[in-house]
Amino acid sequence: MNVFVITGHIPDGGRKASMLLMAESLVRQGHRVDILTTGLSPFSKLVNDNRYRQAIALGANTWRKVGTRLSSFIWVAPFHPFNLRNRWANALSTPLFKTYPLLLPAPAREKIRTAHLVVIESGPGLLLVNLIRVLNPHAKLIYSVSDRLETLLTHPLLLEAQRQATPLFNLIRLPAQAMQTDFPP
Repeated sequence: MNVFVITGHIPDGGRKASMLLMAESLVRQGHRVDILTTGLSPFSKLVNDNRYRQAIALGANTWRKVGTRLSSFIWVAPFHPFNLRNRWANALSTPLFKTYPLLLPAPAREKIRTAHLVVIESGPGLLLVNLIRVLNPHAKLIYSVSDRLETLLTHPLLLEAQRQATPLFNLIRLPAQAMQTDFPP
């Protein structure tokens, strides 16, 4: 099975987040896993996001083999949705940030087209759900909620994207039973 994972983490970036452990487990089970890291742009450098330096050092915007049947694409876009910490600035930036999916490079789109399963972690990847459904309407889609978006202080657009995408998922994985009320049955 081909699995496409969308996360904010870099597979060989030093921190082993749960999404990366899940990807490694799928590889051990014999599946092919492609990981797309989202939420990076030159703006990341301005806020001292260490992942930006890692992305540049490892090679951004190209597929890299990370292990047997495991590859990584660290997407550094011209911009990405981030909270500007001001209601008016967030409102003004929303139309621009809505275009984020249009920036997804062709090599990443090709992997989505061949995926049997797409797993999306909480974050900017939520903006890609409609594009994924267009590129591959038959793929199973799982939303792996790591954190409440409100807790992460994300751009309000991501909260709206989560609300709109919720009915499109085949499964939603929650880390805590208390979060069940955040989503419809």
